[in-house]
Amino acid sequence: MMLLVPFSYSQLFPGKETPAIDELLQHIPSRIVLVVLSYINHHLYLRTSEDKIFDFLARNWSDKVKNGILAAATVAARKAGHQPTFFSPWLVMEFIKQELLNWREFEYQHPDTTPDDELKIFIAYLVSVDRTIFENQDKLTGSKANPITHFFEFTWPSLVQQYEFTTELNPIFQALKTNAFLEEMLKLPEFSTSVREYLADYGFDTPWTFVSGYIDIIKAAIHKENRVELPLLNIPIDHPYRQIIERRVIDPEEYAANKRDQIRYAGIRKQPLFHFEDNAFLVSNWNFLYSQLGIGVTFDLFYRSKTLRKAYGDIPTFRSFIGKHVSEEIIFQSLLKFAYSKNKYDVLHLGEKDEYPDGYLRQGNSIFIFEYKDVLFADAITEAATFADITATVREKFLKNAEGKPKGVQQIANHIEYLSKAEFGFDHFTQKHRRQSVDIYPVIVYSHDQFSMPGVNHWLNEQAASLLQGFPFRSVKPVTLISESYLFNFLKMFREHRLKDILNDYYKTLQSINRKFERTGKFTYLVNRYGSIEDIRSSFEKGNSFKDLKRSETMEILDAFKVPYL
Repeated sequence: MMLLVPFSYSQLFPGKETPAIDELLQHIPSRIVLVVLSYINHHLYLRTSEDKIFDFLARNWSDKVKNGILAAATVAARKAGHQPTFFSPWLVMEFIKQELLNWREFEYQHPDTTPDDELKIFIAYLVSVDRTIFENQDKLTGSKANPITHFFEFTWPSLVQQYEFTTELNPIFQALKTNAFLEEMLKLPEFSTSVREYLADYGFDTPWTFVSGYIDIIKAAIHKENRVELPLLNIPIDHPYRQIIERRVIDPEEYAANKRDQIRYAGIRKQPLFHFEDNAFLVSNWNFLYSQLGIGVTFDLFYRSKTLRKAYGDIPTFRSFIGKHVSEEIIFQSLLKFAYSKNKYDVLHLGEKDEYPDGYLRQGNSIFIFEYKDVLFADAITEAATFADITATVREKFLKNAEGKPKGVQQIANHIEYLSKAEFGFDHFTQKHRRQSVDIYPVIVYSHDQFSMPGVNHWLNEQAASLLQGFPFRSVKPVTLISESYLFNFLKMFREHRLKDILNDYYKTLQSINRKFERTGKFTYLVNRYGSIEDIRSSFEKGNSFKDLKRSETMEILDAFKVPYL
């Protein structure tokens, strides 16, 4: 993961005064601008090359204009010593946000966008980029930190703004999690009526028909091999999922009036669709739509149910309940059971008692202690993007909360302390191994991908170093953070290979990158030496992703997530 370095307006149009966005776009309706921005986001999601995206946007420009921009880009890249980027989902979303806040609604005077207007939209995007980066630079330079000796302080305020756009949510995993959540809520007598009413309100009678509807819509709208030009959902008025879609359509006027929705992308994430025309709906960001299939349902159900609001009071309390009874006991435990149902192990124990780890795995003389954390990176923290707020969040989620209750690493350290003197009742490991021959691997599995930002894992180990020392084991390895989405996406890898080999490969790769940085001083290595396990592509990943599972293995997963057999 590299820090984003985009082209600026002044680099691509040297010597020209920066124009005002409102003047550039005064004769172009916002819906036309959003078509262009959604096109860019769509093709970034499809991993279409920047050259192809630019060529499409510039297809009607004169050769003089197009070649002039490309020549200026070449000069700028040469001066910078690296290749800046034209487009990024983060910067596109910032422009979309500004368009919603400055909405222009009128009839466009042309049957199709003119070359001049297409160029104006591109220029307005560059000016928006400059404004966003300038605001971000203030956050970077405010600390006056040295980027090498104080990497986290220097980079996190910028990285936290960008990082939620570097991972691709898996819609299948989102659907499975939501199905498990709704099925579990149906089991609770006090809440089953609320869930049935929620499903009926959307026109469905079971959780799976509800969530599979999302998948059907997405499959119809996007297929990477088809290279669809625009991210459009075509939903006729009598379509069974029309109501789902209509409730995900954003209203610019309501958005501009709601300050809470403007924090980060709260409102756009909640309603990531635009009404394009008739029965066509434009997707502003695929990850935002997928999150509505996942965590969005949790929020939606809570705010639509008086019973749930009365029982839990606020969404954090409700999510705490869900985190324990659904995220941990169904999702996390199902993933771990599946990952090691084939892989050889001596002991696998999951939760059961508060004094036990959330997960415990022993393979020979290697003991893996798991803690699971269903945590969110709050929009307000991301928006403020201060180093102090970010570190406070990481500390509270993974070390100790505001009330002083142990979390994550502290919990694992307490378990290791116990094992240094005694054993859990489910594993008498000292009958086969002396403590001095045992290796301990602390692992935290978490739910929100933003915590895989470069440096979080390293910083956490720095903070917790004293907690993991002085035990009578051969070694206590560094803590490894693993997102549940990575665990799901590479279930076959965890199923086929020993966990210690995967983790040791990660540590070894980080050491190699660190040596390269010390030898060359390259900024790429500076960032990557703090990479998460998700960022450091393991050699074990090839051929071992979720899509590589056999049908029988896939059915096993569906069963674990309470999906009815199809």
